[in-house]
This record gives sequence, structure tokens and C-alpha cells, in this order.
Amino acid sequence: EKQKRLMLAVEAKALGHGGIKIVSEIACVDKSTIIAGIKEINNQTIEPFERIRKKGGGRKKKEEEKPQLLSEIIKRVDPATRGDPEIAMRWCSKSTRKIAADLKENCYNVSHTVVAKILKEMGYSLQANKKKREGSKNPDRNAQFEHIHEKVKSFIRAQQPVISVDTKKKE
Repeated sequence: EKQKRLMLAVEAKALGHGGIKIVSEIACVDKSTIIAGIKEINNQTIEPFERIRKKGGGRKKKEEEKPQLLSEIIKRVDPATRGDPEIAMRWCSKSTRKIAADLKENCYNVSHTVVAKILKEMGYSLQANKKKREGSKNPDRNAQFEHIHEKVKSFIRAQQPVISVDTKKKE
């Protein structure tokens, strides 16, 4: 953009009086672009590492466009959150693609990469340890964890203590 603006300004200056109008019509560019280029040339404000565009330009983040997006992701991730009680590591058993598809069904047009980025910013690890992968032997297994999760939430709302106990089968 900057090179184009400067090149058009040089051509307009070379043509002399009326050059701005001629160059803007030929290049299909607004006159203000050429005038800005001429000002840059005259003031010699050309520095190799200066910004080309104004700060704050470009596409806004999805979280800025739709402030409720973060709470919607939390609503979908919260029941499927897993973690290691010994270290501060959390992950979600739902895939980012499933979360994104669920959000799209509810009028939030986000990709799985956006969901992954938001989860990472929230402190989630995007993959569980191999040992932590959950089996799907019992069909009611997910319902069991959702029931426990709802109970934990109700105790926390009532300001009651909740204890997390991690048990293993003895081999």
C-alpha cells in the first residue's frame, strides 16, 4: 500500500499541474491517497520500519465482536472439564471441533481454531495425557460425571466444601 501510494505520488508530481486527477483516474485510486503520498515525499517522513497502517486496524477478535462468546464456551466446556489434582492442569474431554459445531448451531460463527485459542488462553491444555484418556465402557459413564459435576456446582453455590478424591484400582 505504501509503495503504491508513493509510486502514484511520484507519477502525479512528474505530470505537474493536474497530475493528481489524471493519476487517480488511471489507477482508480482516490485523490486523497495520492495527496498523502505527496505529503510523505515532501516531508521526507519515509522511514523503513514505520507502520504502514494505523494502529487498531484489521479484523476484530471474535471475543470482541461477541462478548458473550466466552461465557458460551465456558458453558459448553465446564461439564467436560478434567484435570489433574496434583498439578494445575486442565483439559476438556470435548473436541474443539464439537464445541465449534455446537456454537455454530447457536448462531456463533466460530472455527475450531478460535475455540482452541480461547481455551488455551483460559489455561486449558488442548490434549490430555495418554494415561488420562477416558474409556467408554459404560454407556452411563458421562451421565455419572455430569451428575457429580452438578452436585459439586450446587455445593459451591451453597458455600459448602467440596473434596476431590482421585482413586485408582490396585493392580
